[in-house]
Amino acid sequence: MIDVLCKHAMRENAAAACFRFDFPAREESPAAILDSALQQVVSRLNEGLERIDKAFRDGRNVIGRRGLVLSEISEFLQDISFSRCIFICIEALYE
Repeated sequence: MIDVLCKHAMRENAAAACFRFDFPAREESPAAILDSALQQVVSRLNEGLERIDKAFRDGRNVIGRRGLVLSEISEFLQDISFSRCIFICIEALYE
């Protein structure tokens, strides 16, 4: 399903991000999951993302290397979604 989604996103000039819950990832916070999605979306887009890049860099330079907070991530994803379609696939199947 993820491959189909990514191919569709490329055809539609959209961005796709995927997160797979496996046993070690079961404790991930919503912020960590969406941070991963945002990083994937940003890596696939190459225009007008200076503000997001700066926020990532600033977060890494803080003591403790904090990531972006949930409100920042949500705001950035919303900003991107105004100009382009975004697909986020969260796979949560346990074997």
